[in-house]
Amino acid sequence: MDAIVLGYGLCGNALRKPDELLADAQVPVFIPMDQDHPVDYFVGLNIGGRECYYQEQCRVAGTFFMIPGWTRHWKELFEKEYGKFDVESARRLFRMSNYERALLIPNPVLSEEEMRHNIEEFNRLFGFRTEVRQGNLDLLLNTWKTAREFLMKSKEA
Repeated sequence: MDAIVLGYGLCGNALRKPDELLADAQVPVFIPMDQDHPVDYFVGLNIGGRECYYQEQCRVAGTFFMIPGWTRHWKELFEKEYGKFDVESARRLFRMSNYERALLIPNPVLSEEEMRHNIEEFNRLFGFRTEVRQGNLDLLLNTWKTAREFLMKSKEA
């Protein structure tokens, strides 16, 4: 027996109905859950769920959330999303949107020290301050555990 474990959230509702989207997979699909509903967004997955994510958005609306992968690949991700990286256009966008901080969400994947180093240029270019909120992988680990238990029971049956 096989299964699919998704390591991210609904991503703007792209995965609103994962069972329908992945029906052809013909194996169970496990998506990280935040209490009784799928995790909304990859930041929520890394920060501890919907409520933690919402708290930080309310605390500082102009927050650019930095999980480990974003700190390592922010420039490439901008270029992939928007074409050639144009600092001035990005600055205008951030100013218009009132962004002011980069919130690091370190977890066991990458240390806070390395994440800070990775975004020095980002913060210098855009004038952001750095703040930190410790992340965790509990929601992802719970999903892995649920899938593993399902597979173990299926194997016994």
